[in-house]
Amino acid sequence: MLIFSSVACRTATPETTDQPTEEMPVEVQPEVKPYKIGIMTGTVSQGEEEYQEAMNQIAKYGDTIVHATYPDNFSSETETTISQVVQMASDPEVKAIVFVQAIPGAAAAIEKVRETRPDMLFVAGVPAEDPPIIAE
Repeated sequence: MLIFSSVACRTATPETTDQPTEEMPVEVQPEVKPYKIGIMTGTVSQGEEEYQEAMNQIAKYGDTIVHATYPDNFSSETETTISQVVQMASDPEVKAIVFVQAIPGAAAAIEKVRETRPDMLFVAGVPAEDPPIIAE
């Protein structure tokens, strides 16, 4: 019992070392600028899957996703498609536009947007126009 009390009641402070402590470098996160992604799909009557997936992306990412549909009769309404894409690109926060199907008129829409927004990124899936034209 005597040993326990003499060890347990020790009043000496532990020795300190004068070694410098290493500071962990602070990782600076770059400021993330607001952005949006545009998605062009067909209407429900053209292909419900692509339309519903766009709705799922809006539900998941909210205002980060901007959605528009090309007209049901897109081959004769290319001007409508072009104006919808240009309208989407007029928002300076939109940094990319994804065509689920690059329907006829997509290349003209891309060309029109590039006149004012050369930095815009385009993803053209399932090209319905000449692939070399879409690739430009």
